[in-house]
Amino acid sequence: MNFTLTSAANAGVLIECGGTRLLLDGIRRAPFAPFLPTPPQILEQMLSGPETSRWRSVDFLLFSHLHPDHFDEEAVRDYLAGNRVREIFAPEWPFAAQGTARANAFALANGGWRDFEIAPGIILRAIGTAHAGEQFASVRNHAYLVATDQARILFVGDGDYVPEWYLPAGHVDALFVNPLFLNSRAMPEMVRQHAPKTVYVYHLPAAENDDLQARFYRRVAARGAKKLPEGLVKPFESL
Repeated sequence: MNFTLTSAANAGVLIECGGTRLLLDGIRRAPFAPFLPTPPQILEQMLSGPETSRWRSVDFLLFSHLHPDHFDEEAVRDYLAGNRVREIFAPEWPFAAQGTARANAFALANGGWRDFEIAPGIILRAIGTAHAGEQFASVRNHAYLVATDQARILFVGDGDYVPEWYLPAGHVDALFVNPLFLNSRAMPEMVRQHAPKTVYVYHLPAAENDDLQARFYRRVAARGAKKLPEGLVKPFESL
């Protein structure tokens, strides 16, 4: 089974595979500069679009962690109130699940992992890490591996730059990292141990944003890409 990946701004990704849909860090109404929230036209589809919209009633909601650039509680509550979701995965969960959704919240030790067969032939593996940065060391982050017999994709979220924590992912076809991770000393070892065909950099500011923070993240991403084999790194665009 092949994947279709669609950007939902910032670190948000809609993952579609064999009729199963997962939405990772993709429901945000509130701004969090310099990163864009979910585009208004997509958010409208999520909350009030036709039932046939690919953004409505996804099977699984995934959250790497609950920082406001990845998770907007009010918007997520609205989504759950108007959609049928099977299950939520997150390191922690701040409120009782609504509707049909089951909140599956669990903390994992660094490098610990749990597998879930979310559909025949599709495995979701949650891998525990600390959040990057000393000030966030107590924040738990899930990296997520989504795997079939044809492709394996690892989303690092905002995990810290410790390659051995991600070893449970094994070989991957695509590796998603943020600009700071891409530019970290961990990246050459991550490429060696996971052998991705492509490293996608996501969690980027909008292209039209030219403030100091946005320029900083773009410079960091460009610097990190130059340290790796030519052509390996690509900015994430819908696939």
